[in-house]
Amino acid sequence: MEPYVIRGGKEGYERLLLLARERWPTTAALFERAGGSPGMRCIDLGCGSGSVTLEIARLIAPRGYVTGVDMDAIKLDLARGEAAARGLGNIEFRTLNLRQWDESSAYDMVYCRFVLQHFSQPVDLLRRMWAAVRQGGVLAIEDADMDSLRCHPPNEAFEFFVNTYGYVLKRRGGDNAVGRKLFAYFHDAGVHRPRWAWSNRCGQKARERCCPA
Repeated sequence: MEPYVIRGGKEGYERLLLLARERWPTTAALFERAGGSPGMRCIDLGCGSGSVTLEIARLIAPRGYVTGVDMDAIKLDLARGEAAARGLGNIEFRTLNLRQWDESSAYDMVYCRFVLQHFSQPVDLLRRMWAAVRQGGVLAIEDADMDSLRCHPPNEAFEFFVNTYGYVLKRRGGDNAVGRKLFAYFHDAGVHRPRWAWSNRCGQKARERCCPA
């Protein structure tokens, strides 16, 4: 993966906890549409704080199992502690760069949120994600179209965030408008007839794709 734009470690973990709380209603609705259910084997790629991974573990218990993958070992150690505190035994966290991740027909659901925007070649990751979905399984993705964010009345801090984040992301090979391109990327990756929806929570537009195998 290209160098991650946003700070990691404990500070990054706490930021992601806040993001997870704000985004959970939309993510929960996506899982419902995707058919998330007890007994599934799932993977959460670029899981960060593990907040979504923990919720998946709860939703698919008791027979289901979920793996969270991220390259930030500090965040994953904190996530393991939270899983233990909640008594969740159907979850594991794996430290791995997603460029090295490659599995075949291993999961009933492959999921990521706000990950593709950090890749210079998102279609390559999409192909590997699709290859990891078992027959009858589902690929579910959330990502953002931050290029169209607006604020009225104008706010200096808001404009600084939007402009700086987009600039740094592009300098490092990412794309802050990847959300609007997901439909085309899915076809490029060999994933046909995707279902999609969009949401706008707290001014942040997100695209969601749900593709049954």
